[in-house]
Amino acid sequence: RYFYPNISYFHGLTRMAIIIPDCKYIIKVPFRGVYKENKFFKFEKNYCEQEYRNYDELSSSGLGKFFAETTCLSLNGYTFELQEKCLPWKEFQHNVSKTDMEKAIKLKKKFITFNADINLPYVFIAELIKVYGENEVKNLFTEAAFYNQDLLKDMNNENFGFRVSDGTPCIFDFSSFEKNDLIEKEE
Repeated sequence: RYFYPNISYFHGLTRMAIIIPDCKYIIKVPFRGVYKENKFFKFEKNYCEQEYRNYDELSSSGLGKFFAETTCLSLNGYTFELQEKCLPWKEFQHNVSKTDMEKAIKLKKKFITFNADINLPYVFIAELIKVYGENEVKNLFTEAAFYNQDLLKDMNNENFGFRVSDGTPCIFDFSSFEKNDLIEKEE
């Protein structure tokens, strides 16, 4: 065993992320369920596998550039995920043009009109437009709105940001959690 004091651990509802300094990737470990109101609810699916499937489908449709590179590994029957290291968007100084910000506001309003819950701040959308172009970001929102409606709904300040490798903006938590995936487990 080795003790490494600088390892960071973060968790959400469905997974834990292990972040090791100087590594290009983080390790995501799935939880098997959650306790709620003194009852154990088992997850219907492995959210690491789900995120990998989402990444694979998004990459196949040409949208992989918007998402952190993700792969799934299995060890002794237990599946976990490796994902390129990213930092939350609030840890960066934003420098977007007024034009890109106006495009972001217009684009988000357009897709909210279509009942798409694009829960990303305007400044982050402007960062996406600055790097990938307005048409590519429109394509992302179109796919998110009509191909997988839940894909961008779970966005909070810890789910999107910038790649450590090159500073480009991306989404790094896109497992599409659904509350109906919880199954009460008899004890």
